[in-house]
Amino acid sequence: MALSSKQSMVAFVLAALAAAAAAAGYPGCPAPSRKITVQNLCGRDLPVTVTMLGSSSPLFGASTNVRVIRRGTHETFAVCAWTGRLDTAGAAQVEFHVGSERGGAWYQAPAAQPGMAVPVTVTPHGKLQGSCPPVGCPVQGKCYGHTVWGGNCFNVDELKIVYCQPQQ
Repeated sequence: MALSSKQSMVAFVLAALAAAAAAAGYPGCPAPSRKITVQNLCGRDLPVTVTMLGSSSPLFGASTNVRVIRRGTHETFAVCAWTGRLDTAGAAQVEFHVGSERGGAWYQAPAAQPGMAVPVTVTPHGKLQGSCPPVGCPVQGKCYGHTVWGGNCFNVDELKIVYCQPQQ
């Protein structure tokens, strides 16, 4: 049975959309619409190591899982959806997920970071709905909650991970 020209066109468009979504790493996501921002407010350059979880694509590019974030700067990475961990010497590990559907997110950073030279926070941004508080410690001894697990934080356009200035 031969396809009509209309059926052929529909098949072509569907194949093109599927290829674009596969290239982006997630089905139904033709272009990255979420952001992950890593900001360094501490007094030194920070080599940040990323660990991708699930089917997440490389955050810092295909060639490396380490990126040096210069002191006083930030870098933003466009994603459709992403799940993973960030680590740097002297700071607590953060783990997070931002989703492509409704901008659902979960994230965690320790609410107590004793002995850590660099306090760290995770903060969602966007037209937030649900329970989306910041987590982590902007200053040693002054901490937010520990974790926001999935299911009740939506419309997250950006997750911002901030490595803060240690108290002097």
